[in-house]
Amino acid sequence: MGWWSDVKERGNKMAEEYGTIWIVTYLTSFVITFTAFYVALMNGFEVGSAAGTAGIVAGAYAATKATMFVRLPLSIAVTPFIAKVLERRKSQQA
Repeated sequence: MGWWSDVKERGNKMAEEYGTIWIVTYLTSFVITFTAFYVALMNGFEVGSAAGTAGIVAGAYAATKATMFVRLPLSIAVTPFIAKVLERRKSQQA
C-alpha cells in the first residue's frame, strides 16, 4: 500500500470515529483553500497551466484539488484536537 492509500484509509477511519467533526474539519480546509486561491486569481495571480485559462472558479478548484495531498493529512492531524476542544466546551456548559 502506498502513502496516499494509507492516508485515504486513515481519513475513512476518522470519518467513522469523529463523524460530523471530521467532515466539517475537512470541508473547512477545502473552503479556506478554495477561497484563498479564488481571491489570489481575482487579484491577478496568474497560473502557468491550462487551469488558469479555464476561468477563475475552475482555476481555483483545480488548485484546491492539487493541495489535497496537504489538506487531507492536515485535517487528519487536527481533527482529534478539535474534538477534544469541543468536548471540553460541552462539558463546561453542562
